[in-house]
Amino acid sequence: PMLGWEGAPPPPLLNPPVTTIAPPESLDKVQNIVLPQQETPTPRAKMKTINWNKIPNNKVVGKHNIWSLVARSHQHSPMADLDWAEMEGLFCQQAPPPPSTSTSAQSSPHLSNRDVIDGDKKRKEPSEIALLDGKRSLNVNIFLKQFRSTNENIIQVIRDGEHDEIGAEKLRGLLKILPELDELEMLRNFDGDKTKLGNAEKFLLQLIAVPNYKLRIESMLLKEEFAANMSYLEPSINAMIVAGEDLMTNKPLQEVLYMVLVAGNFLNAGGYAGNAAGVKLSSLQKVTDIRANKPGMNLIHYVALQAEKKRKDLLKFPDDMGVLEEATKTTVEQLQNEINTLDTRIKKIRKQIELPSTEKEIKAQMLEFLQAAQQEVATLQRDLGELENVRKMLSEFFCEDPGTFKIE
Repeated sequence: PMLGWEGAPPPPLLNPPVTTIAPPESLDKVQNIVLPQQETPTPRAKMKTINWNKIPNNKVVGKHNIWSLVARSHQHSPMADLDWAEMEGLFCQQAPPPPSTSTSAQSSPHLSNRDVIDGDKKRKEPSEIALLDGKRSLNVNIFLKQFRSTNENIIQVIRDGEHDEIGAEKLRGLLKILPELDELEMLRNFDGDKTKLGNAEKFLLQLIAVPNYKLRIESMLLKEEFAANMSYLEPSINAMIVAGEDLMTNKPLQEVLYMVLVAGNFLNAGGYAGNAAGVKLSSLQKVTDIRANKPGMNLIHYVALQAEKKRKDLLKFPDDMGVLEEATKTTVEQLQNEINTLDTRIKKIRKQIELPSTEKEIKAQMLEFLQAAQQEVATLQRDLGELENVRKMLSEFFCEDPGTFKIE
């Protein structure tokens, strides 16, 4: 049973764990080392296979892990206590049983000669080779069906950087299905018949053959999302600036607030809260808590009724603040975070694109966009500076603490 071992020199001793990185020329030597667990005889029959993820030699040799430990303990006894002949009998691919004479093709009412021939052909056809685990392969295939296109067309769109052909959602999906490090090594090390691979494996092999494939997808996603981000960020900042300015110039609003203050002072006359020269903005919410003795009415309702009787034009103050609703849909902090994230993504991709190892094709696709994008983000940051000035003016205008006042 010890085929291929007798008379052969023992495998080389494994190096103790080291912390230095092996030079490139020594990596080939490491890959060529045959470990004890790799010294097994070749079966005579075709065996069933296990589609597992292999760990390459350079991840084992010279390192402290379970596989280097078992290799070290078997240096002088590479053969495990296994009955190779028995194993071969148990795990070889079984041939189909021959048809019995009583159910031959001639006598069977349900099976023609053609059926027998076709059946034999089907049995002889090679099965699909799966490198990925079942769930992973299923997820990749489900995702690819969204494109309704061939793998070759998808790869070409990625090469050409045509982000609008894919869209942001699918680009995000592409980033999620990119192969992990162990899958990458497994795919690159596969030297079998690639035409027999499953569709998921074929696509990932085609994808990783594209230079800088991950950078290309990230760049396309940035391009695709940038316009959407700008269409939201710029108007949101401008809405806040305009709304802040409107609050400081809206005379009818100021008159209504004056009426509220007077009504409150009237109620508070003689008390510690009476005779107020003004109130904090947050206090205005408390006006609605003052219920009238009439069902369904509070103090703000009363003020509105008074304004309607004496000066109807005052109640039209919301008409002069059309952007106020738009301005309340976000916060300054949220806007700042999104702009900072956008700025970081642009700088990160630009840094990667400027590396000598990056394909010139990607630089041609992205450089002009990145330059324009950085200018637009710089404009957004200046707009945020203007919004901060408005916040300070509003805090002074409403007698609030500039250090804690929020424009929202």
